[in-house]
Amino acid sequence: MDKKIDEEMEVEGYAIVFDQSTMLFEYEGVKYYEIISSKALDNADLSDVSFKYNHSDQVLILAATRNGSLKLKKDKYGLKIWARLANTSVGRDLREMIKEGLINKMSFAFSPGENQYYDSSNTTIVTKIKRLYDVSAVDMPAYRQTSLYIAGDEVGFLKRSIKGRFENSTIKDWEAEEVARIKEAIMAGEVEWFREQIKKQSRI
Repeated sequence: MDKKIDEEMEVEGYAIVFDQSTMLFEYEGVKYYEIISSKALDNADLSDVSFKYNHSDQVLILAATRNGSLKLKKDKYGLKIWARLANTSVGRDLREMIKEGLINKMSFAFSPGENQYYDSSNTTIVTKIKRLYDVSAVDMPAYRQTSLYIAGDEVGFLKRSIKGRFENSTIKDWEAEEVARIKEAIMAGEVEWFREQIKKQSRI
């Protein structure tokens, strides 16, 4: 495959975010939440993971660890992925949708090892993941703090995310100094500070 085409099919993002609460479902007026512990992937089986679209088995896989087209790396934020999407019609379509921002979130399929449930907050903390089966580009993420973007465009993705939060009404509750700091970070391209802001804003 042509190297230029190869590089054009590369995407990155976070399929798992650690220590972030998300509402899984609501039953009879009660909301139930989930958190993935930062220790959950310790000793997890990551040996054969596929990259899919919406976890679907009806669509051919787009990348996989087995041939090196999918790479996984755990850091303090979560599980970061790099994938070289298959140069198929589906792969090219997905790449274009990611580029246009139509699809910019991820999900993951796993078998749990250990959980802790807290009645007071109706929250399940996943403390151990036994095996990871797939990471997926998704339309409707369980964790909105996840991300998916064209490889090398993390700063651009975070800028767009921050800009979207500026337009949200919650920005009115922020201190002027904090807004100014965000604008400075956008100009400086401070990736790690951006990430912290995305995590912070997700709790607003």
